[in-house]
Amino acid sequence: MNPAFHSIVVHVLTGALIFGTMSAVTMFALRFDVLARFRSLAPAADIAALAAIRLGTVVSIAGMATGFAIHSLESSLNSPVIRNKISAGP
Repeated sequence: MNPAFHSIVVHVLTGALIFGTMSAVTMFALRFDVLARFRSLAPAADIAALAAIRLGTVVSIAGMATGFAIHSLESSLNSPVIRNKISAGP
């Protein structure tokens, strides 16, 4: 498998999780009177946050699968760099 595919999948994951975080913060700001005049947008932010969380979950599983497909289990267990990536991953 091409290592670039793993990089693409992981960058999509990062974008989805950042979008989910921004949507959740926006939802709380709209719902709890920080921006009361835009309160009607809170349900849309809630739906966007849930969609980003679902997408992030699916893509994180795909990222782990492509990572283990590129690097064998033996190299994953013996390389400190890859062990740090696994322990810091989702």
